[in-house]
Amino acid sequence: MADPEILPSSRRRVARTERTERRRRLRRIASSVSAGAVVIAAIAVALVLTNVLHIPGSDNAHTTVAAPAHSSPTSTTRPRRTIVHRALTPDQPLRLWIAGDSLAGSIGPSLGDLTANTGVVQPQYDSRVSSGLLNPNFFNWPKEAATQLALVDPEVVVFVVGTNDGVVWSANRADDYRLRTEAMMRELVGTKHRQVYWVGAPVAKAKSLEAGVLNVNLIARAAAHAVHGVTYVDAHALFDDDQGHYQQTFVDDLGHRQVMRADDGVHFSVAGADYISRAIFALFDTEWRVTAQSVPGAAKRVLETKGSTQVPGTHKDVGSQVSNPPTSTTRPVSSGSSSTSTSSSSSTTSSSSTTTSSSNPGP
Repeated sequence: MADPEILPSSRRRVARTERTERRRRLRRIASSVSAGAVVIAAIAVALVLTNVLHIPGSDNAHTTVAAPAHSSPTSTTRPRRTIVHRALTPDQPLRLWIAGDSLAGSIGPSLGDLTANTGVVQPQYDSRVSSGLLNPNFFNWPKEAATQLALVDPEVVVFVVGTNDGVVWSANRADDYRLRTEAMMRELVGTKHRQVYWVGAPVAKAKSLEAGVLNVNLIARAAAHAVHGVTYVDAHALFDDDQGHYQQTFVDDLGHRQVMRADDGVHFSVAGADYISRAIFALFDTEWRVTAQSVPGAAKRVLETKGSTQVPGTHKDVGSQVSNPPTSTTRPVSSGSSSTSTSSSSSTTSSSSTTTSSSNPGP
């Protein structure tokens, strides 16, 4: 695979212009997600119109959130078949599994809270600090996925990975990473043809990490085109500035200026996790009509897979309940090497004890 990090300056200038206009239109269109189905639909339409969301493929093969123009060209849009999903009720909710590295530990509670409050989605998340696809000896995601997919039997999967792979990236690992990524995607889709939303790594503050992030994201985006049923959600495009660079603070889709990233320049803040969770929700809400079928007063509990770990200060407290089995109230601490951790120090790889007493979301 050719090194994709360096592109002609003319393409970068065009990219800057396109990205500036794209963000302006997105922020004009999006308003409050709490307004219900109309706003969720507006966000989804805005993502399409602004080229943040791109819909390729025939026969509903997959949906792809386009990579930044300065990273890779986008493919052309082709017709897409409408799929009619089953009705959702509090007794038969949409089964949602959110999994991945420490960034999944931020998205899990945020997206879990957002969807659980509809009453017709049962979310569960499984986050493992320092994990990736290139370090299976530390944590084996294919094995974990096989176990949890059998237990949870999700209909929609949100998988977050790439930052730790960017840490250990080298050009000679490109073919290996491509094979691992496609294999993981196929495992998640499975024989039940689940809808999979693959969330790439967000823009990194450190230039050395950013170089690796761009490479693993390009491979993941290409793999999503090859695997039926996979949606690539480009976190890089959602969080970078008009030049494709890291930014700590910016105006979100609701028009509020927020600190979106943690101080380590890697993780999301709580506001950042909420921001990307709304974008992900807009995608499968369109497919499953979640908001249109929501039942006020029937909110679910956000479930957390036993053994999950999170980085303190990067996730909201949703009073998640430990699952598989649900009797334990504590979780083991990750013992991963700090060399592949997305946390700012080894002390932040531990997760606080899980309780079921708190129900108010917070930082």
